[in-house]
Amino acid sequence: MSDATLLSNRVIDALNVGVVAAFQQLGEITARGMKEALSMREAVFTGRLQDSITYACLPYLPKGSISLFGRTPNVNPGNPNDLLFGGAAQPRDLITPVTKPFVLKIGTRNPYARHVNDGTAPHRTNRDQLEFIHKVTTWGFAHGLDATQVEGLIQYIRDNGTKAKPFMPQAEAYLRSAAPSVLKYAIQSQLRAMARKKTEISSSGVKVTITRSK
Repeated sequence: MSDATLLSNRVIDALNVGVVAAFQQLGEITARGMKEALSMREAVFTGRLQDSITYACLPYLPKGSISLFGRTPNVNPGNPNDLLFGGAAQPRDLITPVTKPFVLKIGTRNPYARHVNDGTAPHRTNRDQLEFIHKVTTWGFAHGLDATQVEGLIQYIRDNGTKAKPFMPQAEAYLRSAAPSVLKYAIQSQLRAMARKKTEISSSGVKVTITRSK
């Protein structure tokens, strides 16, 4: 292998390590921001939705490296960050692992996330009546409502639905605005550490694509 090829590989490794470091930083900041928004807006007193939000991305391993995950059966290195996964969340709320490189996944699989973010239409179906009454009653008593007030709340939601309590738009706006500069700084730091000299790069060509799960 020539010196030029070796240097090229080192630069590629530095760039990739920088990108993953940026993804991890963006993922944690965004997930914590969504949790903070929900602490004021979540309609479920248990905090299940808030605790279930986390992020996931694949680590970058330079060519020839040995993955510690590869030595452990049934462990995917793209697993979500479980340090952000709180005790009120349920295992089925956890986002699925990331299997593709340079993909950042942030959020939750909690089935009520969209209802909280977007609001709900009037509850005029009896399909989930018992579960609906139980959840509203539990929430109402936990927030100091008496039986009459809980009955009124149940009827109100049946007639009017629930108001949207958006917590995702703010996170998406942060990602769009912060991603280019965070990526630039992380990559530049890696290159400087490798070359031990000032290395300038531009963030003007960074494209941020955000896809919501259906």
